[in-house]
Amino acid sequence: MNRKYANWIVGLIAAALPVQAEMDRAVVAESLTLEQAYDRVFATDQTIRIAYAEIQKANLLPLSALTRQAPRVLGNASYAKPEHEITSASLLTTKRADLTIELPLIDFTVFPAWRAGKLSVQSARLAQRFVVRNVLFGVTTAYYDVLKQHRVVEVNRQTLELARGQFELAQKRFNVGDVTKTDVLRARVTVERSQRTLTEAENVLRLAHSVLASILNLGTECPVVLIDPPAYPVS
Repeated sequence: MNRKYANWIVGLIAAALPVQAEMDRAVVAESLTLEQAYDRVFATDQTIRIAYAEIQKANLLPLSALTRQAPRVLGNASYAKPEHEITSASLLTTKRADLTIELPLIDFTVFPAWRAGKLSVQSARLAQRFVVRNVLFGVTTAYYDVLKQHRVVEVNRQTLELARGQFELAQKRFNVGDVTKTDVLRARVTVERSQRTLTEAENVLRLAHSVLASILNLGTECPVVLIDPPAYPVS
């Protein structure tokens, strides 16, 4: 009775494993559009964040140039006490404090420094646009590279299926004496070449997926399903 119950449990587990595997793949795999890839790279890319921080830092340069014309306040204080006791009341302690305010009339370096700060802001903004364009171009290139490799793998799989069909046909014709052994071997060589081409294309596809995942900070073990962008409208 216990053995029968154990076999029943094992059967339930074996039946549930494929369903659980399909559920896991459905949970892990997620679709990704090109617009979502753009949004993710804007949220996670470090070079874009650094470019924005450089703009914020450059915005402080014109203000720092104006501080050259601002008044300066200098203060000084001193306190002295003799090391030995002195019976005279005239020289016990000495206290002194000075406060000086300097107001420059004109500083000829203020306007050039302010102008240089404005130019630094413009330069930082242009650099930020350049970084954003490069990052988006890299995302687009990697995205379309994955889509292209998917198509290449599909074509190679169909080619392999056709080659296997030709090999089976050649084997059957050889069995009835319509073709020679050379034709069968030639068909087998075609199958092996198609298999090698498919394996190479699948490796290139995995590499393309890894490159895109690295750019988007997704992790190489997180599978994504890319969605083809809509066709460009032609009037």
